[in-house]
Amino acid sequence: MKFDLVTPVKQLASFDAELVVVPGSEGEFGVLENHAPLISTLKPGKIHVRTKSGETHDFAVAHGFADVAGDHVTVLAEGAQAKADIDYKAVEAELKEARSEVSKLYANKADMLDIQNAEKKQAILEAKLLVAEKPLI
Repeated sequence: MKFDLVTPVKQLASFDAELVVVPGSEGEFGVLENHAPLISTLKPGKIHVRTKSGETHDFAVAHGFADVAGDHVTVLAEGAQAKADIDYKAVEAELKEARSEVSKLYANKADMLDIQNAEKKQAILEAKLLVAEKPLI
């Protein structure tokens, strides 16, 4: 089965996959060959791909859509980042700031749109941290 991950900027990945696990807005779901067709919205999370040769590839993904049709899985994401491109310590620091911002917005009874945008940013950073592994040192 073919897997493609596309952002508004570029095609981030394209593999012949054996298994694709996607963070659907209603929960994670796995796709194997000959899966029933479906379209799902995505929530920020981790996409896991296992190729037919046994390699694995992980991506942090923001909101978007997953389309499963025939033997093809296409993910159209607002943003995505490969595991190898994520700096754990930098994301950890950004996430700390984002959580503080959300707390301040709630404490100040800010506009709900501002709160939702801050929570969206926080969720995306949490997804990146989930995909990146904590360094051993």
